[in-house]
Amino acid sequence: MAVKKMGGHIDPYGSSLLIGPVALAVWGVLLIAAILTGQTLFSLLLLGALLTALLARLWGLGSLKNVRVGLRADTTRVYAGDRLTLTYQVENGKFLPLIWLEVLQRLPKDGCMEPEDQELLGEMPLPEEELEQVRSRYAQAVREAEKNPDQGKKLGPLVETCPALRSKFSFVLWYQQLEWDCVWLAKKRGLWHPKELLLRSGDGFGLAQAEQLCPVEKKPLLVVYPKLVPVNAAPLLGNLWEAQTGSAGTYEDCTILRGERDYQWGDPWKRIDWRVAARGGGLQVKLYETIQPKSIHFLLDGASFLGRSEDNRELEEAISIVASLMVNLSAAQVHCGLSLPRTPSMASADLFPGEETTADDLLLYLAGFRCMGDVTRLDGLRLAGLRERMGQVYLVTWKDSDAGNQILLESMGSGGVTILTWETPQEQGAGEYRVLPLRSLKGGAPHG
Repeated sequence: MAVKKMGGHIDPYGSSLLIGPVALAVWGVLLIAAILTGQTLFSLLLLGALLTALLARLWGLGSLKNVRVGLRADTTRVYAGDRLTLTYQVENGKFLPLIWLEVLQRLPKDGCMEPEDQELLGEMPLPEEELEQVRSRYAQAVREAEKNPDQGKKLGPLVETCPALRSKFSFVLWYQQLEWDCVWLAKKRGLWHPKELLLRSGDGFGLAQAEQLCPVEKKPLLVVYPKLVPVNAAPLLGNLWEAQTGSAGTYEDCTILRGERDYQWGDPWKRIDWRVAARGGGLQVKLYETIQPKSIHFLLDGASFLGRSEDNRELEEAISIVASLMVNLSAAQVHCGLSLPRTPSMASADLFPGEETTADDLLLYLAGFRCMGDVTRLDGLRLAGLRERMGQVYLVTWKDSDAGNQILLESMGSGGVTILTWETPQEQGAGEYRVLPLRSLKGGAPHG
């Protein structure tokens, strides 16, 4: 059975057959026949049964009318591994009491959160639209298994339910408001926007069960940031210390050579290109790229991590390291930026280092980044046009010799670009690029 996107309706799977439309018609036919044949006692019994069935059905249909639900959280943003408390409210806004009430809330699809008390877990039917998709995919899998029986694929039963939080109550009186708390555990990064609760109730005879999807008032957006791990940001800070302070509050990055010009009176001698002078080319002064003060920009090549394991645990660990570095660097007054590739659920994103970009902004985008399916590679030509807004650049990728990053690296240039690789760098590395194993940055002082 699927959950319908409508108001309260009788659930045929949870209700007695005695109150169904067919049963009511049978009761009516038998009652008329008994009256016509003069069976008074039998007519009274049938009349009582018919009235009871009608009353139970009407009671069930009206049980969830004018019932409102609310939800609030003690905090809306937590890190993976933390806990938060959700407070639920149900108000019976009518004179008819609820003999019993069951409240179900679907768990997040991405599994970012779950109730701390596992005894509260239950099952609820899938929504109609999603159930149709599940049935279609299952039918396709059955056809493929029949076409290729030699592959030995075993299909399990079709699952038409999803895990849910379940709470039960008895005797909710007229115009009464219930309020209760539930502690949730943040399991992994993700976003969750709880929009509705499934309510079930019924009549006092136990014959009818109605259910209804109720929208949540003031829907909170719950964010689970990536898990923080101890990291050592010293290698990244070392690059910034090599930069020289310039005018207007900017920094000149000595690793990014923008060009050269003729020597002018007053130019520092250390900027003269002595190799050109030795070849008789005259005195030329090196011009370095200016960058934002103390800024680091991460480029996350999520596509290179796909397919490495079933649960993409390497990507999840890489994102945790990057998030931890961002928090660490922000505490050291270093501005951080982030670029993410386009995914089926999200357009490509660029958050540049600066006062307007906070650590919370960066963590929010990392929390919502879903790297699965058709994920594009980073657009090197587009990012090269934005290079001056990035400062020091760190490309997070699977390995330094990945051919998919060739256009990106060539467009960005070697100056001020460091490759953070998951795999151990090859012996030759990436040529002129600085390469660091990403996992070598783990360790150091834990985050407070």
